Amino acid sequence: MRLLWFLLLLLPFLLSPFPFYLTLLNFFAISALAALSLYVLTGLGGMTSFAQAAFMGTGAYATALLTVRLGLSPWVGLLAGLALSLLLALVL
Repeated sequence: MRLLWFLLLLLPFLLSPFPFYLTLLNFFAISALAALSLYVLTGLGGMTSFAQAAFMGTGAYATALLTVRLGLSPWVGLLAGLALSLLLALVL
């Protein structure tokens, strides 16, 4: 099992010469994180809520707008998107 985790940790470094596969791995990880949050709430908790998708979408949209339209650094956009999602979660 430890060997599997070690190989999974090495995967991004092995794929670094191939940007397409690295991007694909990134999209897979983001989707897996969203699916895992829904599984914890609906599968283990037995509750139905779509707030996670709304918060994730709000943060992603804000990050994309700040990065593409205003030309901010992706890291600054990521923090701003996180702050906006947090603010929306506190309001709701």
